[in-house]
Amino acid sequence: MDKKEFEVAMHRIAEAAPKEASPEVMSLIIANLVLLFEQQEQWPSIMVAVTAVLSEAIKEDRERAEDRGEDIALRDANNFMAAIIQKRHLH
Repeated sequence: MDKKEFEVAMHRIAEAAPKEASPEVMSLIIANLVLLFEQQEQWPSIMVAVTAVLSEAIKEDRERAEDRGEDIALRDANNFMAAIIQKRHLH
């Protein structure tokens, strides 16, 4: 399967997939895909590869959340300082 075929397959899977899924449903979807492609003997390798991909995605999500938190904290600090300066000019 080349990159284009992979992208088409992923698009079709995404369109057919439920909008939300519990961890149990996700487990069943993944298990059935492994079984569909008769890759159950390769599960240990698949599991390690999936864990690596998801670990990187989790790391990136956390970094983005930290960046947003820092942006919010900086905005709040700037607003606080602006309010202090404004009060000072009123007196």
